[in-house]
Formats: sequence, structure tokens, C-alpha cells
Amino acid sequence: MVRQRFLVLFRRWAFTVAKVLGPVFLFEIFVLVRQHLNYAPVTILDLLAGAGPALFVLGLGRVVVVETAKAPRFCGRDSAMLPKLLEP
Repeated sequence: MVRQRFLVLFRRWAFTVAKVLGPVFLFEIFVLVRQHLNYAPVTILDLLAGAGPALFVLGLGRVVVVETAKAPRFCGRDSAMLPKLLEP
């Protein structure tokens, strides 16, 4: 009973805190590992240099999936899969 009440009251709060603090803690762990392995510190330019191409590749992959889904006869796919592939 107490557990259920706790989940009802604090579940959304816990998810919000995890979403905000999760990336911060992951980055801190990443920095600690890099320091332990004696790598140079990470700067914002390093993060942008990695995130830029990663986002480009993800976007390109999305375009390929959408275009492939629009042409099912060329890919041998059933046209019923089109709505599933176009979902965000």
C-alpha cells in the first residue's frame, strides 16, 4: 500500500529527475573514465564535432527509411508496413 502510494505520488517526479540528471551523471562518468585513461579533457568543440556527424547520419538514415517505405514495389516490402516505418 505504501509502495503504491509512493509510486503514484513520485513516479513523474522521479522520471523528470532521471531525465535531467541522467545525462549529467553519464557525462561525469565519461570524464572520469577519460581521466583514468589519461586522455585529454573533453571540450564543447569535441562534443559538437561528434554530435554533428552523428545527427547527420541519423537524419540520413531516417530519409533512407522513409524513401524506401514510399517505394515498396522496388524493395519487395508489403505496403502495409508503410505506416509503421513512417511513425516517429
